[in-house]
Amino acid sequence: MITAAGKKAFKAWLVSEPGPDHLRSPLILRLVHAASLTAKQRADLVGFARASYAAQQDVARTAAKEAEDPYGKAVAEFAVAHARAVLKLAGRGTPTG
Repeated sequence: MITAAGKKAFKAWLVSEPGPDHLRSPLILRLVHAASLTAKQRADLVGFARASYAAQQDVARTAAKEAEDPYGKAVAEFAVAHARAVLKLAGRGTPTG
């Protein structure tokens, strides 16, 4: 149960200045430095990335199709685009190093 003080704090947070967004992705950080991995480690990392983000993209596509709220639809479409971008990054091949 949310208390009155909790509801008030949440509302204050909602109307506050959001500030800059920051991309914090352990997977992308690992992909950027994949040249430091062995060929098998790179292949495993890329395979994980492809499987994980393909599944996320499928879920997001479904959510976008089913969304009735325009903001919910926009968020789901953003998730589709984000997954597509990570899949493109992961599909660049496995760097050698």
